[in-house]
Amino acid sequence: MERVKHYTLKVLTIFSAIMLLLSFSVMIVLNSGLVDLLAKDQFISIFENKFFGRIELQELHLTFPNNVTLVHPRIYAIDDKKPALEA
Repeated sequence: MERVKHYTLKVLTIFSAIMLLLSFSVMIVLNSGLVDLLAKDQFISIFENKFFGRIELQELHLTFPNNVTLVHPRIYAIDDKKPALEA
């Protein structure tokens, strides 16, 4: 019985260490801004494919799990220099 407890404790300790390492890795990736950059590029690409015109964003910030902040978005009509909508 002691042997089972010993191995169970080792397995749970290793599992906890792996989960902690994965949590730190995910935290570093999410806070690095890499995901923000990918989301910004994807958003601009989808906007240009689905709508007539283009969008420019100064910055895009993602705060997980459900907050998106657009900094100085500008929407332009086709071939316009002046934005049709600006915030």
